[in-house]
Amino acid sequence: MAQSLRSQALECQRLFRDMSVEELAEAVGVTPRAVRHWEAGTRAVGDRAFGRLLEVLQCGAQVLTGRDPGTESLADLRRDAGMSTEEVASALRNKRGAHDLRISAEKIRDLERGRRVRGWAWGPKRPSGRWSACLPTSIGFLTGW
Repeated sequence: MAQSLRSQALECQRLFRDMSVEELAEAVGVTPRAVRHWEAGTRAVGDRAFGRLLEVLQCGAQVLTGRDPGTESLADLRRDAGMSTEEVASALRNKRGAHDLRISAEKIRDLERGRRVRGWAWGPKRPSGRWSACLPTSIGFLTGW
């Protein structure tokens, strides 16, 4: 999903840093035409370009979008980092202990949309073996087993 910018915020930040449209476009890795569209408000900035834009302009997303700090959604934070859902899923899969979570880009998108994500339980692993049958029902209920 693309990121909408506040009217004239991008142009103000670009001029504050004494950059031309061409210089900003080259630094972000897009065409000058794309930057002109963003500044005019006729096109939204893509996720990856938005992250690079924040890096080049050395400003926070709130400056360009008008969002209040602390009101960011999961999708906002991902876009601010300039990452796709696939990149987030890959980074999370590489974290220690995350293998059993079966993280995918689809699950990340579902979380961003507030949907329930099915899969491995987000808690301690269920014990296996003959002793697991001896657990009282109330303990199993409290621990999510």
